[in-house]
Amino acid sequence: MTRLAQHMQRLEARWRPKCIAAILRRVRQCAPADVGACLVDELDGMDRVTFDAIMTQLTDAELEALMGPEAARVMATLSESELEALASGDRAAQRRIRPFLKEWRA
Repeated sequence: MTRLAQHMQRLEARWRPKCIAAILRRVRQCAPADVGACLVDELDGMDRVTFDAIMTQLTDAELEALMGPEAARVMATLSESELEALASGDRAAQRRIRPFLKEWRA
């Protein structure tokens, strides 16, 4: 790895916690009705590591606002292992849940 890449990784590691805290602070200052839209705006185009770190710190209410109540109900029916498989990008788990999501979107 080049020195520049190593330097950038160190900078990102120092910057990420402050970025996450600032985003969560802005989201939590939103009106409850606006939390979902605020999260979508904040998370759009974000790098995967920061995105994952923010998602793990969201409250259940914030997650429901992001997903919407219907999707939250579908997700609540899934086992912990299914949720972990979805979170890790397991294609088989995504295929298994697809019928439920189609029903939810209909």
